[in-house]
Amino acid sequence: MLNDYTISPAKLNDIPALLNLVNGAYRGDYAKNGWTTEADLLEGVRTDAAALTETFLKPGAIILKYTNTEGDLLGCVYLQQQDTRL
Repeated sequence: MLNDYTISPAKLNDIPALLNLVNGAYRGDYAKNGWTTEADLLEGVRTDAAALTETFLKPGAIILKYTNTEGDLLGCVYLQQQDTRL
């Protein structure tokens, strides 16, 4: 049911949840259950609060978050406007 979920722009106060989602998806033992894992290739976190804050401040950038009705973060996507020249 699509109405049970929301896509909206992430805010700076979403950084802790975004860090948990992104770092959990790409690194650590839990990440080894999915196809996106880098856990066997790299150590440490994929991103940190400072890097994510910098991402929020980039002109033409947005992070969209996908949440359920309880406000749980289920997914996110980073979009960056690029030069329109081919």
